Amino acid sequence: MCLNEKTGRLLWQLGELAYATGDVRTAASILDGCVTEFAMGHPELRRHRHEYRAAADALAKQDPVARPAHEQHQPVVTFRSPRPLVRRYDAAKLPAIRPDGLNPLPWPLLAETVVTETKPRFPAHLQKLDGLKVVITGFMQPLGDEIDLGAFLMIEYPVGCWFCEVPEPNALMFVELPAGKTFRLTRNLVRVEGRLSLNSTDPE
Repeated sequence: MCLNEKTGRLLWQLGELAYATGDVRTAASILDGCVTEFAMGHPELRRHRHEYRAAADALAKQDPVARPAHEQHQPVVTFRSPRPLVRRYDAAKLPAIRPDGLNPLPWPLLAETVVTETKPRFPAHLQKLDGLKVVITGFMQPLGDEIDLGAFLMIEYPVGCWFCEVPEPNALMFVELPAGKTFRLTRNLVRVEGRLSLNSTDPE
């Protein structure tokens, strides 16, 4: 058995542990990675991946008012990241930056930002994208109770309980639509195109 296959099987076990301890979102993300990053095709893995993803999506769609207090369903095991492997992102694999075009903005690149109490330290490639047009896919997180949103937070994965599963500051993006424009809240994956503005001055 090759090292890659052994790693994939260990991650599968970790995903099952996450699910068994109540962390459905992390379990679904890890099993997603087993299939997408390690090309694992075991029927049981794929069946569990489908079940866990459906459970995570259903949890994200629930009305926050109808859910129990978040303290009651915090996971027993705290994972450092929902990603199958935590590793530095190789920005060299990204296409060349297009000053007048649309540039991909991957979440792992944003995650390379180091957030301190004074000011964030952005990776070099991200700094070069500041002020340029970018495209990113993710999920909407409303700032209030409105349905038609002029602004919202963008996150990589949907969350069930914002208090338990709030992403790190380097995994959040604030999206502001042009004046007078709104977008209807959806729990589906969305694609956003716009001009990137890095916040290097306001720690809040």
